[in-house]
Amino acid sequence: MITLGSEGVLALSENDRIKQAGRTVEVIDSTGAGDCFMGYLAAALHNQEDFTSALALANLAASDSVTRPGAASSIPDRASLE
Repeated sequence: MITLGSEGVLALSENDRIKQAGRTVEVIDSTGAGDCFMGYLAAALHNQEDFTSALALANLAASDSVTRPGAASSIPDRASLE
């Protein structure tokens, strides 16, 4: 898995290549965006969401997190993403 910032994210496996497009947002602070991404991805997979949906959710959460300052304080709650 490779996060590509404004270009989105690319996940590669032996048989698949999944690309999620980036979102255009006004970046305030990218601190913690990777942690936000991985946390959302892990939680979604733990909740047995399919990988493509989990990847999309993690991408959305990380792109939302960079629109606010701080690390933990910028992580969105799931309800605000839906």
